[in-house]
Amino acid sequence: MENLKKHFLLAVSSDQSIQYGARFLGYFFKNKDNVLVDLLNIAHNPQKTMTDKQDPGPGQQTGLKRTYMEKGHQALSAASQKLQELGFPKNQLKTDLKFQSVSTVKDLIYFGRKGSYDSLVLGRRGLSMLENLIQDSVSSKIMDEEYDMPIWICREPVREKKNILLCADGSRPSLSIADHVGYVLNEEAEHNITILHVRSSAEELSPEEIMKKTMEQLTQNGIEQSRINQKTISGNNISRIILDYAQEKNFAAIAMGREGCSRAANGWSCWFMGSVSETVMKNFNRSSLWIHK
Repeated sequence: MENLKKHFLLAVSSDQSIQYGARFLGYFFKNKDNVLVDLLNIAHNPQKTMTDKQDPGPGQQTGLKRTYMEKGHQALSAASQKLQELGFPKNQLKTDLKFQSVSTVKDLIYFGRKGSYDSLVLGRRGLSMLENLIQDSVSSKIMDEEYDMPIWICREPVREKKNILLCADGSRPSLSIADHVGYVLNEEAEHNITILHVRSSAEELSPEEIMKKTMEQLTQNGIEQSRINQKTISGNNISRIILDYAQEKNFAAIAMGREGCSRAANGWSCWFMGSVSETVMKNFNRSSLWIHK
């Protein structure tokens, strides 16, 4: 049976000098004929971002919107050109510009859900927006309730890196990200997958059961067992273990569930898996972080 094309929404900021998202997609995917990328720029909206005292007249608003639109289209063109330079066929790329409606992050979420994309790909600016969002309990609650699409956060990707570190704890989000990894990589034979389980003192499920469930998610997506490695490390500083192992083995990406096992004793029932994935998100480098609910 023929596999469906993977379809990604790439958030493009007006800063043309940093193209982490485009670079990661170009470096990571070898089978580019099976990948579609929609590039979206959320342009500043003068009517949305200015206070009443600063509110410009109709003529000035028109000029500002034209300026923001030009910058957005220039950024989209540069990102599209970068993807083409890295091997993506032009007919598999689509660019779009929207003026900000609610906020950049929430608008991206809206268009991501509307388009049923396989993931939302963010670069450095997207990462800083998410970090600010996490600190806002109201906004993070909205995200938690409404957003169920995988997010890829890209930071200084390296062309030579490959393979995925898949963090596993047996929870539903952990199995969801495993299913996502299996689907994305089923036609990317150059990338292998290492399932990492950090065995803490509060563990309930056995490592064997966790590995078995995670393996099933991968193999059901067509990943051959020969492409899957398993690693169990004991320790309670889970985020540090993940970061150190990812750096040691030069993985192109770290994949993890957006929640952990919700162990009340460790306070893990927080947005972005509480302290574990928030720590990973703030400290990973030269790779991509994939997070799924």
